[in-house]
Amino acid sequence: MRTPGLHHVTAICRNGRQNVLFYTKTLGLQLIKKTVNFDDPTTWHLYYADASGVKGTILTFFVLPQAPQGRPGARTVTRTWFSSSDITHWKAVLTEKRVPFLIEENNLLFQDADGMPLGIMRTDNAKKELTIHAVTLSSDKVGESRAVLDTLGVQTTALPSGQEVFLEESDAKPGIVANGMVHHIAFRAPDYEDQEKWRSALKKHYPTPVVNRNYFRSVYFREPSGILFEIATNGPGFLIDEDEEHLGQTLQLPPWLEPQREAIKKALPPLGDTQ
Repeated sequence: MRTPGLHHVTAICRNGRQNVLFYTKTLGLQLIKKTVNFDDPTTWHLYYADASGVKGTILTFFVLPQAPQGRPGARTVTRTWFSSSDITHWKAVLTEKRVPFLIEENNLLFQDADGMPLGIMRTDNAKKELTIHAVTLSSDKVGESRAVLDTLGVQTTALPSGQEVFLEESDAKPGIVANGMVHHIAFRAPDYEDQEKWRSALKKHYPTPVVNRNYFRSVYFREPSGILFEIATNGPGFLIDEDEEHLGQTLQLPPWLEPQREAIKKALPPLGDTQ
């Protein structure tokens, strides 16, 4: 078995409106879903699609206004990478938008407004528009972490999707998963059968039972250094409650939270005018 690629990357931010403006107006991603954290319905969960649309890898954020500031370090995802065919274009965009960046081996390194480490690299067959390409994991148990990635079929070469997972050994102080940091990364399972096979193969890491996330089904576990991993199915998908032309325009709730809609709307902080 081999995972086809990354399903989504979920991070934490404090200000929802600021987050939407940065990722849509500066980086050009598509806001495809306004929903809530199903485990805490008073919290926004915002979903962005890359240039591949709803069939590609998704970047999501929990909006936690009171979250302390996070810090990269061992046992965390230390950078999320986009790819593009035109690094010069994105240098100009970041300069115009007054987003500070560094150039390292022709890659652009920068942060969002919450301090989340981001990067843009040029890859073969990429489009000018940004597509989520890779994550960098920092582990203080790199051999054991490598074994888990091997079980998922994440070898040192690129995944079938062309994406990559960079695993770095670290003796740094453990990072803090909070504002401006990745909460978890999800690998794509082609179907429920493959998801269950991985769940069985990873049983010593105590994977959760299958959780219904409405748009997909999920299994969670922590790899040996402590980074939260998820295995998420392709379906049912993001078009089950909105058509493609209206994605991300209104608050969407799963059926089991619909009876609480009015209370949830009152509890959520306003996003303001982000269209």
